[in-house]
Amino acid sequence: DEKDKTDFLAELNLMKSLRPHPHVVRLIGCCTRQAGELSSHLAIILEYLPYGDLLGYLRRSRGHEDWYCSGDLRPPSRLVSKDMVKFAWMIADGMAFLAANKCVHRDLAARNVLVGEDNTCKISDLGLARDVSQYIYTRTSSTRLPVKWMPPESLFYGQSSSASDVWSYGIVLWEIFTIGECDSPYPGVGNNYIPRMLREGYRMPKPLHVGDALYCVMLRCWQEDPDERPTFDELRDNMQTL
Repeated sequence: DEKDKTDFLAELNLMKSLRPHPHVVRLIGCCTRQAGELSSHLAIILEYLPYGDLLGYLRRSRGHEDWYCSGDLRPPSRLVSKDMVKFAWMIADGMAFLAANKCVHRDLAARNVLVGEDNTCKISDLGLARDVSQYIYTRTSSTRLPVKWMPPESLFYGQSSSASDVWSYGIVLWEIFTIGECDSPYPGVGNNYIPRMLREGYRMPKPLHVGDALYCVMLRCWQEDPDERPTFDELRDNMQTL
């Protein structure tokens, strides 16, 4: 429909405006016109990353089934904590680049990070992303929302910023260091309960085998006040020193 077409063109224009970055999926080309007219068959051509999405990659590393059809490629070796810290660093690096370019992703999740050779992670799926000239983007249209990855200001007020992406990054850390064990964050809790739980100050507990320093980073990402959350530059440095 027209909204899908508008969203598609917005994603395309955003990707065209970004210079290549080692931790953001690269735009190869696009098809938007046929005989000079806007085509009904729109397509974006992106670089190919053979190991698929990070969530599925983590699950396959545990010998679990993947939810997405991404072939039978499994991690070339068993993942260790050093690999997972590297994933976290690369994601923070890619997001720092987007933030520096005033781009708010709004759907950062392990399923939207792709894995290439040498365990290289790249930010993908900018379909909800917005190029913002001001600090905060306010959602004005209804769409399906990734509730379990969203911060309070986005859930309650429709506001998004780089600080909102930082909250989502904290959820991604939880996904990475639980190695995709659970179906989703807040395991066993339905989406409709999440807003009330966040209003009451609930935060997911420290996963098994996660150290205090790393869990402290997660909690900093989940600060109620967006201004109290770290920046992606800080998070990249945190992951460098872990």
